[in-house]
Amino acid sequence: LDISVLQFMVNSLQSYYPEILGKCLIKDAPWIFNGFWRLVKPLLDPVVAGKIAFVKESELTDYIDPECIPAEYGGNDAFV
Repeated sequence: LDISVLQFMVNSLQSYYPEILGKCLIKDAPWIFNGFWRLVKPLLDPVVAGKIAFVKESELTDYIDPECIPAEYGGNDAFV
């Protein structure tokens, strides 16, 4: 993990592409992501950090209409 590269990427995205992200859902992340998130979160603008949510499969319907979630993820969309 190269912190300087990560900082450059985060700063570039925040500076040149503001407000492009609506919400980022990270489903069933491994435990190692918790430590990674603790390193990255302070580098982010608080508004951007608030758009990132770690969710379990059962929580997807809190953010997405079940009709738009693929059946393999517990939704009702049968699109293959």
